[in-house]
Amino acid sequence: MNMKSLSARYEMTGASFLMTISFVAGSVSTALAQPSLAWRYNFVRLDYPGAPVSFPLGINSSRQIVGVQTDRNGVNHGYLYQNGKFTDINYPGALQSPGGGTFTGGINDRGDIAGVFTDEQGYQHGFLRTAPDDGDCDQDDHCNPVYREIDVPGAVQTKGIPFELGTGLGTAAIGVNSEQDVVGMYA
Repeated sequence: MNMKSLSARYEMTGASFLMTISFVAGSVSTALAQPSLAWRYNFVRLDYPGAPVSFPLGINSSRQIVGVQTDRNGVNHGYLYQNGKFTDINYPGALQSPGGGTFTGGINDRGDIAGVFTDEQGYQHGFLRTAPDDGDCDQDDHCNPVYREIDVPGAVQTKGIPFELGTGLGTAAIGVNSEQDVVGMYA
């Protein structure tokens, strides 16, 4: 692949650029890798079943993976992948129409998840989904996570603008550490 085609892909979408760079870097590093370093890498294809589009976006040290999948109707859904199974993560009340929905982007070692959702009016908000404490579970160990909306004061709220994390500008939560500090961006 030459630099010209790489630039053309970047102009189309940022996701294509990241995928292209990953592919090129992976190909080059595999070809040039020293045999003593080869054991460090384990490439696994992770596709959400039945989704035309899915992207893993975050991982913790327990190998829990969060990401986003877009269903056949164009609605985005966050997911958690652990122990070989996918679990949908949808912010309560998130817009369930094309371009709307939920993205999950970061997960800490406790299992807390940072993400983005589009509300019923089409505005984008960040969120933190916290794993419940043991006391918040019933006798069958069914636990209900707690969702907290995150909005940066003064963030611009616009609707219908295609954006890398949905169809509007606002607040986006992308990562969370063990202290539940959230990192993200806003417009």
